[in-house]
Amino acid sequence: MPTFNYKETIFLPYSVSLLQNNLSVINTDDKQFEYALVHKFGVVTGNQESSADVLKKPWSTSTAVPTGALVLSIVIFQIKIFPYNGKTVLIALSTHGPYIAFGEELEPIPSFTIEEIRPNTEWSMYISVGILGEDVICMGNCHGQIQILQIQAANKENIVPLNVLQTTSRSKILLLRTDPVGLVAVDSLGKLWSWTVEKEPALKGVPVGLTALTNCMELTEAFIVLGFSNGSLRLFFRESGCLYCEAYAHASAITAMTFCPKSSVLLSVGEDSYVRVWQLHEELDNSKFQHVQNTVVEDMRLCGVQFLNVDGSHFGVVGYDRNELVIFSAT
Repeated sequence: MPTFNYKETIFLPYSVSLLQNNLSVINTDDKQFEYALVHKFGVVTGNQESSADVLKKPWSTSTAVPTGALVLSIVIFQIKIFPYNGKTVLIALSTHGPYIAFGEELEPIPSFTIEEIRPNTEWSMYISVGILGEDVICMGNCHGQIQILQIQAANKENIVPLNVLQTTSRSKILLLRTDPVGLVAVDSLGKLWSWTVEKEPALKGVPVGLTALTNCMELTEAFIVLGFSNGSLRLFFRESGCLYCEAYAHASAITAMTFCPKSSVLLSVGEDSYVRVWQLHEELDNSKFQHVQNTVVEDMRLCGVQFLNVDGSHFGVVGYDRNELVIFSAT
C-alpha cells in the first residue's frame, strides 16, 4: 500500500464555501483533470495547468433586492461535472432551480426554473444530483422524488424527462450516487433506497441505524459507504442493506469521501482537518476494511476530496474559506 504525501497547491481566485462534497472532478487522462467547486457567489472551474479563473453565476447580479433576500436567492446546493460527447458538462443545483453548462455559461434547465422564493417553494427544490452513464441526469428534491432526465444533444432544449422515482413523501433526497450498476439515494429520514440500471428497486427505505445526519456516500462493488455528522463511517451491503461494519473515523463531522475502484482505496475527510486513507478488500466471503494512513491538512476545515487520476495515485482536498486545492501523491 503506497503512502500519500503532499505534492503541490493550486491557488484559487475565490475561497471555498462550507458545503459537504464541495469538489467535483473528471479525469481526462492519467495526468490531466478538470474540477469545479462552489464559492459564495458562484461556481469556480479549472484544471491542473492553471488556477481557476472562471466564475459562473447562475443568476442575475443586477437585481436590486435587499441583502437578506439576495443571500437566500443564491444558495447552491450541489454541483457536478461530467463528460458528454467530448465536452465537460457542469450542473449546479440552486434555489433558482437546476442549471447546466455545456462548456459555456450556466443556463436554467427548462421546466425546472424557480422564479420566486415562496414559503412552500422548498418542496420543489432539487438538492442532490448523480449521473448514470454518459447522458442520464438524476436529481433528488425535497419532496422525496428523484427526477430522471436524458441528454439527447448538447444544449438545454434537448434534455427530456424519462421517469420519476418516489421515496418517502416529504423527505429530502440528501445524497445520490450512481455507478454502472445503478442508483443509490439517502433521504433525510435516514433511509437507503436503490435501483438497478433497469430501474427496478433493490432497497426500499432501509434504515441506516443512526440519528446523525448523513453527509456523504460512496459506492463500491459490494458496499454502500456512508459518512455521518458525528464522525462515524458505516458500510452496508448493496444487495441486502445490512450493516457490515462501523468505524469511528473522525473527531468531528465527515464532510466528503471518494473511492478509487482500481486501487480499492477510500478517502474520507472531515472538519477535524484529517484525511483518512482506508483499504477495502472485497471478496465473496472474506471482505476486509482497514485504516492505513492519516494525513492532516493544517488549519483547514476540509469539505471536499476527489481522486485526480484513474489509478488513484493523486488526490486533492479543499477547505472552507480557503482558496487552495491541496494535492497529494502516492510514493
